[in-house]
Amino acid sequence: MTFVGGRANVARMELTIEQAEMFPSIAATKPRKRSPLRELIDAIQLHGPLIPQGFMHVALDMSRQRVHQLIADGRIATIHVAGKQFIPLAALDVFLSDERKTGRPAKDPTLSRMAARAFAEK
Repeated sequence: MTFVGGRANVARMELTIEQAEMFPSIAATKPRKRSPLRELIDAIQLHGPLIPQGFMHVALDMSRQRVHQLIADGRIATIHVAGKQFIPLAALDVFLSDERKTGRPAKDPTLSRMAARAFAEK
C-alpha cells in the first residue's frame, strides 16, 4: 500500500493487484472529491491570475451580454473551475492586443454622390 499526497490525503491509496484482491472493500472506495478552493489554486498555478467572468464586463467596460458574445464566439478564452467560468489574464492580454474595428463602417462614395459633389463645387 502506498499513500498518495502525504498525511492530508490518507483516504486515497494506491493498491497493487494483490492487495486489491486481499482488501476488496478498500479497492472499491472512490477517492475524495477535490474541494473548489483546491481546484481554484491548481488552476491559478497552471494558468496564472484568473478573472471571474462576472467581473469581466467591468474590466473591459462592456455590457455583460457583449462579454458573453465574445466568449461564445471564441474571441476570449475561458476555463471552468468548480462550476464557474474564469478568464486567464493571459487571454485578456491577447484579446486586448488584437486589432478591433470600432464604430460604424465607412460608406463608399457612390457615383451619384461624387457627381453631386462635383456640381456643388462649381
